[in-house]
Amino acid sequence: MRVAAVVATALVFVAGVGGVIAWLTASNQVENAFTLGTVVPDLSESGPDGGPFEDGDNIKQNVNVTNNGNIPIYVRAQVSIYWLDANGNQMWEEPYMGEKDPGQPTGVIIPPGDYMMTWGSSVMDAADLGAFDGTCWVKGADGFYYWTMPLNPKTEDGTLEPTENLIERCEYYGEYSDGRRFVCDISIQGIQAEPARAVEEAWGVTVDSNTGAITALPGDGQNAGGSTTDSNNQAGA
Repeated sequence: MRVAAVVATALVFVAGVGGVIAWLTASNQVENAFTLGTVVPDLSESGPDGGPFEDGDNIKQNVNVTNNGNIPIYVRAQVSIYWLDANGNQMWEEPYMGEKDPGQPTGVIIPPGDYMMTWGSSVMDAADLGAFDGTCWVKGADGFYYWTMPLNPKTEDGTLEPTENLIERCEYYGEYSDGRRFVCDISIQGIQAEPARAVEEAWGVTVDSNTGAITALPGDGQNAGGSTTDSNNQAGA
């Protein structure tokens, strides 16, 4: 029996380092006006036909991040795959990821497996960070995927500059009769890009003072605040 999928998104705002995110200043001869900088990372994803993800879809694809605030930010993401039982409780058992059969056309899966995950082409391990001089997603030892350059806010005409895809495609194709639901939980965090010490202190990364690129990631156990978005992809038999 093919499963149905539902998606839910929640947005939580948390102040940055020291309780203040950032200030942008505008002034004239009469008075000084201050505008609070906003950190608003937004998760973008689509369904199987390339349109918006909808209830009933079992495929999530083209997952990237945009900056809907008004200041440049650094972003990072965490991806969790798990089961919820019929009562909504997380199960100890984990979904099994299938693999592509190298001898078959693209998309053919070697059974058994509950889902297939295809990461974006710009995703790499932290060990390769020093040998790469472009912008990419890098997986740290703390379980987060870091976008290595500041992400610019939307322009005056509303144009957004997305990251490269973190996930190209996640498809759930398992069949269970016990009421369990498959969950692909993607949580993203954003923090002001300036000054660089904000992200260095909060996330434990190292930033190149000339380029603004993240050049080193934290070890295990690092965690931090920021502005957070969470997107769940749930499927139930």
